Amino acid sequence: MNITKVSILLCGVLISTVSSAQKFCEHMRIAEQSAMLYTLDSRTDTFDVLSYEINAAFLDYQLAKNIEANTVLTCILKVPNTGSMRLDLLGLNVTEVLVNGTSTIFSYSSPSIELLLPPLVNDTFKVTVFYNGTPKPDAQWGGFYFTGEYAFNLGVGFAADPHNFGRAWFPCFDNFTDRALYYTNITVDSGFKAYANGYLTEILNNGNATQTFKWTMDEAIPTYLAS
Repeated sequence: MNITKVSILLCGVLISTVSSAQKFCEHMRIAEQSAMLYTLDSRTDTFDVLSYEINAAFLDYQLAKNIEANTVLTCILKVPNTGSMRLDLLGLNVTEVLVNGTSTIFSYSSPSIELLLPPLVNDTFKVTVFYNGTPKPDAQWGGFYFTGEYAFNLGVGFAADPHNFGRAWFPCFDNFTDRALYYTNITVDSGFKAYANGYLTEILNNGNATQTFKWTMDEAIPTYLAS
């Protein structure tokens, strides 16, 4: 194959890749606009997540490819006396759920966690979900990846419906219309670094050959941007 043919082939691949990416971005833009105008998820009318505190450990992750975590959701109830709520989490193991620090009854069938809400004194409450396992990539492209020295979530999935993919690594209301603040605390083995949305507030030396990187995102963003 001569240089001209190789150049044409490479250009064809590049054009095809760029075209696919542009089509997906346009699809995402239209999907988000539609979601903003016509929210089909009834949960939007019952509760709102104000913030997520994600506490996740990725230890020896190049071999283990595992997450050990808990996420604290600060929520506000829009409908009084709502007896339950549903969160999204994909393909991980849920070990316990707390409401305002007290264990509650829950059922988990991926990608949905159904939890019982006890009578609440205030309309603002906290839900803490403890979980572990191996976060999953999307069936086509996107989701969570362990690649070489890196572990990361792309936030979206080509095959997922909806396309937002925060549920790959933390329990959430995985909806384009729901935006929240994020406090992300990632523990890794010493010698590694962890990055998240917002700005770095602290690096803790835990004294056991691990470090915790604490990040704060103080502008509300949707779940698919949390990475």
